[in-house]
Amino acid sequence: MSSRLGCCGHPPARVIGLVNALEYKVYMAHSSGDNFEDAESISPAVPECEGLPRRLWITKCVTLYNAHGKLVGEGTCHSVNSDLVLDANGPLGDTQVAVHICKTHSQDDIPQDLVYALVAWPTKLVHCHGASLHDHEAKDNFNQLHAAWANSALSKSKRPYMNGIRNPSQESPLKYKKLLNEESINLVSSKVCCMRNCVQPFPREKIKSFRERMYNRSTF
Repeated sequence: MSSRLGCCGHPPARVIGLVNALEYKVYMAHSSGDNFEDAESISPAVPECEGLPRRLWITKCVTLYNAHGKLVGEGTCHSVNSDLVLDANGPLGDTQVAVHICKTHSQDDIPQDLVYALVAWPTKLVHCHGASLHDHEAKDNFNQLHAAWANSALSKSKRPYMNGIRNPSQESPLKYKKLLNEESINLVSSKVCCMRNCVQPFPREKIKSFRERMYNRSTF
């Protein structure tokens, strides 16, 4: 699994980030073809937040909490190689995120010498816009599943073609047909070709004959 946020190596979009039983139930309701109204009954348990996608976590200002819910620091999220993160043993996975510490509120949890360093922090304890990144991801996954179901239901509601043969579209008349009608030919009387206006009295029958010869079997 890649240690970067939103990079390649994550599962397909339909199953990405199924981090808890709630999202698994919603996914199963969608993939089994059941009525999504059953999944809607689960929605009260979905975190009340905007659902910030993982790819948008980068450079977001966040607040850090410890396991007891106490505010211990502030920083910004980054997508970096895990080798650059302090005390990281391999890829961070989906449960941690790299945070660039910019301020500490607890010397016990974040010593002063860690300020301006990159550290790994659990997504459940990293908050942005009033919710943890874990909750943002859960809500984003729910939103994606809901949208996928809506698109699927919309496509099923459309009438399928009975066969592969489509009726030809009603094409607009070719321009040469317009040039051969009587109205178009009579418009010649209003054209100015030269100082003598010699084309205006030109015989209409000859004009039609010339045009037929010019545009006969034409696709113009």
